[in-house]
Amino acid sequence: MKFSENWLRSACPTTLTTDELSNALTMAGLEVESVDPVSKNLNGVVVGLITKTRPHPNADKLKICDVDVGESEPLQIVCGAPNAAEGMKVPTALVNAQLPNGLVIKRAKLRGELSLGMLCSGRELELADDDSGLMSLANDLTVGSDIRDVYDLNDNVFTLKLTANRGDCLSIMGIARELQAISGVAAQHPEVEELNSIKPKDLSVNISDEKACPLYLGLTMRGVNSSVKTPPHILQKLERSGIRAISAIVDLTNYVMLELGQPMHAFDRDKLKGNISVRHGRVAETLDLLNGQQLKISEDMLLIADESGPVALAGIMGGEPTAVDENTTNIFLEAAVFSTHSVAGKWRSLGFSTDALHRFERGVDPQGSRRALWRLANLISQICGGSVEALAEAGSSFVDKPAIVFRPERVRRLIGIDIAVSRIKQILERLDMSVSSDGDTFLVVPPSYRFDLELEEDLIEEVVRIEGFHKLPSTLPLSEASMMTSSERPDWNERFKRSLVQQGYQEVITYSFVDQPLEDDFSVAPGVIRLANPIAEQYSVMRTNLLGSLALVSQRNINHRIDRVRIFESSLCFERSQSGEIIQHRICLLYTSDAADE
Repeated sequence: MKFSENWLRSACPTTLTTDELSNALTMAGLEVESVDPVSKNLNGVVVGLITKTRPHPNADKLKICDVDVGESEPLQIVCGAPNAAEGMKVPTALVNAQLPNGLVIKRAKLRGELSLGMLCSGRELELADDDSGLMSLANDLTVGSDIRDVYDLNDNVFTLKLTANRGDCLSIMGIARELQAISGVAAQHPEVEELNSIKPKDLSVNISDEKACPLYLGLTMRGVNSSVKTPPHILQKLERSGIRAISAIVDLTNYVMLELGQPMHAFDRDKLKGNISVRHGRVAETLDLLNGQQLKISEDMLLIADESGPVALAGIMGGEPTAVDENTTNIFLEAAVFSTHSVAGKWRSLGFSTDALHRFERGVDPQGSRRALWRLANLISQICGGSVEALAEAGSSFVDKPAIVFRPERVRRLIGIDIAVSRIKQILERLDMSVSSDGDTFLVVPPSYRFDLELEEDLIEEVVRIEGFHKLPSTLPLSEASMMTSSERPDWNERFKRSLVQQGYQEVITYSFVDQPLEDDFSVAPGVIRLANPIAEQYSVMRTNLLGSLALVSQRNINHRIDRVRIFESSLCFERSQSGEIIQHRICLLYTSDAADE
C-alpha cells in the first residue's frame, strides 16, 4: 500500500513528525517498508512571468526573456525553448537553484548575453514527461511562489507492508482510523451527500450465489462529460499511490478506492444489453478484458453478465466491450462485495493481479459500499457533470457481528502490565468498536470491516499494540533445571548396538517416511499408513519395516563405489491394526554387503 503522507495528514491531522509517524505505524502493526521524498534536490525554483521577449543578437535559436519573479526588477534569462512567449507563466530556476538531476544554476553568459537563471521544462523538474518546451503554469498562480508549494512537493510517499488480515488498511481512511487510535486525533471523513431522490431502477440485478456476492449496488448516471480532465490534485494522489491516470471517470473510481477501500467499476450504460446477473462462468464463454487479454471462462469464475454474456470478471477486471471512453455520456457504476473465497488465488490462473482483487482477497467492508458509491457519484457530478437516475440493488449489507466477552483483568495476566480499565475502553472505542459494560466485563462488538477480531485474545492484542509494545517488560524466564537420574548400566538395546559396532557395523538414522514403491517392495504388514500432507512425494507413507530404508543407504554407498557396507538401525516402524490404532514398535535390522574378502 503506497500513499501520500500529506493525504494521510489531511485525513487525520496529527502533529507527529514524519519519523514519529513512521515509527508509530510500524509499532502498531502496520509495517512501514519505506519513506521516500516526492522530490529530491529541487530548490530555488519559483513561478515566473515572462514580461518581454526579444531575439538574441548572436544566436538565431535563442531568446532573451525578461522574467518577473516577484523581485524589484525582472531577471534577464536567455532561453532556447520555442514556446517561450510574453504573458506566459513558467517555472524559473533562480541563481544557485538546484534541480533534481543535480544541476546547480549559476550566473552565465550565453553567446555574450547575461543570463540570471533558467526557464524550465516539466522533465527538467521531473514533474512531467514533456521536454519539447517550457512547462506552462496556470495563470492564477502567484508570481514568485515556490514550485515546491505549488505542486505540494514537500511530501513523502509511504509504503506499507501489510499482513493479510489487515485489508481494512488498504485505504487512506483505514490508515487514518489506525492513526486516530494511536494519536487520539479524530479522523476527518470525507463529506458525502447521500442520494435520496432516486428514480426506480431502470434494470434489475440477479445474484445466483449470495455467498460469493453478498451485496451488489449499481447506480445509473446520465449526461456525464467523459472527456473532461481529471483535477490535478486527484492525479497527484493517484500518481503517488502508484496508479496511472486513464480518464476522469476511471480515475475517480480509483481515487475513491484508495480513499475508502471500496473497489468499483464504471460501465458504459448504453453498451449494456438488458439486466445484470452475477453468476458463475459457463463452458465456451469468453471475455475480452481491459488489459487486452481474451479470457476463456471457466466454471469456477464469478462473472458480471448482461443478456448478451459476460461483461466483467467479478472483483478483478472489467470487459473491453462495455468500457467507458471519451464518447460515453451515460454510465452504470458498480459497487459490490465479493467474498474472499470467490476471488482468492484467481491471479494464479489468470497470470495477473489487480488492485481490486488484492482488496477483495482480504475482505471489503459490506457496510461501506453504499457510502463509497455515494462518494463516487458526488465526485463525478462535481467534475464530469451529469445526474443520478436510478439505483439497482441486490443482496444485503447486514453483518451480524457477535459481541465478544472481554475481561479487563485478563490483560495483565497475559501481557504483564497494568492498563487502566478506562484506558482499555478508550482504545477499543477509538478503534471504532462498540463497548458496553456487563458487570466486571465488557461486551465488545468489532466494526464490520475487522474480519480478524473474533476472540478475547484478539482484543487484548489490539489493546497492547495501541498502548505500545515497548511498554511490555523485558523479563527473562525463570525455570529450575535438575539432572535426571539414569541407570549407569546400559539397557539391552544399547548393549546390542555396542556389540554390533565392535563387529565393524555402523549405525545409520533414516526417515520414518518412505516412498510408496519402496514400501511395496519390502512391506511385511498390510496396514500401511499414508500421509495426508507429505513433505515430499518420495516421503508419502510411513514405513512398516527398516529393510527398505537400509537398502537405500546401501545402494547409495555402492553407487559411490563403497563396496563394503555394514550398517544397522534401531528405530520405529508403523502399521495400522485392524481396529484402526497406529502401532509403533522398535526393532533392529542388519544389512550386510558382499564380504567375500573377510
